[in-house]
This record gives sequence, structure tokens and C-alpha cells, in this order.
Amino acid sequence: AALALKADGLQDAVFNIATGVLTDLAELVATVRQLIPNASIVIEEPYGPAVEDPTLFPMDISCARAQLGYEPLYTAHAGFKDYKEYVERAH
Repeated sequence: AALALKADGLQDAVFNIATGVLTDLAELVATVRQLIPNASIVIEEPYGPAVEDPTLFPMDISCARAQLGYEPLYTAHAGFKDYKEYVERAH
């Protein structure tokens, strides 16, 4: 949001702010299980089961890069890990 507030002459009003890399539900579950081995994870309809879906694709972040100078700082795994560490420090 800060990049959009500072930008001049934007051509678009909506930007995908993501990693630019497809991370499916199965990968997210695996990441959480790696970081929190005892986690109880239940995926219910309409989102389950956690299987690969070849029709999915990563969000295009090229407009955010070009117009806002946006670059992702985290992968999905790194973001979960950082958040877990943040929560642990807060307690």
C-alpha cells in the first residue's frame, strides 16, 4: 500500500501483491507441518482435499513490479516461518 501511495502516474488501480510463484494448498500444508510438526490440519470443502490442480497458475505481479517497484520479500514458506517466529517471540 505504501508503494501505491507514493507512486505517480499509475496506469492501473488494482495490483496483485503476491510472490509470483504458485504455491498450492498441498505445499502450504507441508510447510505448516514442517514448521509445526504436531499441527492438526483439517481441510474441508470447498477447498479440500490438498491435491495438485494443473489449472492453477501464479498471480501475475508484473504490473506491481513495473509501476510500483514492488518485489516480494518472502516466499510462502519464509512468510510462514517468519510469522511463526514472530508469534513465538510475542508469547
